[in-house]
Amino acid sequence: MRKTYNKTCGITHLDTAKRAALLFDEVMLCVPNIRQYETPASIRTICPVVLNAELENFAHYLRAVEAVWREKGVTCVPVLDSSERIEPHLDRGKHYVLQAALEGLPVVVEEGLEWEQVMEFRSDEQARWKYAAFRQWLHSGLAATSKLEASDSIARMLADYEWAIEKHGLQTMVGTAKLFIQPKQLAAVSSAATVGALVAGPVGSVLAGGLAVTASVTAYAVERRIELGETTRQVHPEVALLYDLKRLP
Repeated sequence: MRKTYNKTCGITHLDTAKRAALLFDEVMLCVPNIRQYETPASIRTICPVVLNAELENFAHYLRAVEAVWREKGVTCVPVLDSSERIEPHLDRGKHYVLQAALEGLPVVVEEGLEWEQVMEFRSDEQARWKYAAFRQWLHSGLAATSKLEASDSIARMLADYEWAIEKHGLQTMVGTAKLFIQPKQLAAVSSAATVGALVAGPVGSVLAGGLAVTASVTAYAVERRIELGETTRQVHPEVALLYDLKRLP
């Protein structure tokens, strides 16, 4: 029997490795030429595995996830840094997912991070927990019975997220964090049997049109279609995490 893995793991490339390390227990790095790369000794506990793989688009991420699963039995969440990597693959496949987005969110800037900051942040268990909890905002929102309750619940999670960032002085930029989630994994918080029922429910309907959570952050949840790999369909609720930053002209 394949050994189970109870840690969270993000799979990404060098340009987003530090931001992924804030959120996940481990980071699987993908580099285009593994013979020319050596992981610094100081971060090998965070990035224990390096794959020889290109990550130009979502299909490449899925192949990398499949490779890690086959070799180590580890499930990973792709961490993307551009909509261009996934948008061409959306609304074409046969698998339904919920695209849950927080727009106007302060997003940690990779270029402003040092590995020393990452290590300090990871040693603060309270900050790590509060920061990572924002990934559960959709679960919390759908568990609510009203628009007000959903807004308050998500706002509390965002307050914790921002507290962790401010405590460690992390540089941020306004952006959007999008989670692509398999609806079957939301059964614990909703009685809806299908993704359509989730979106059409009392809170889902509000999220589809946009729910103002704070003065600056709006929450959305809409139905999308995408082609998924076998591993992703079977073992992990999160299909991908995407950060989009609003770059200054």
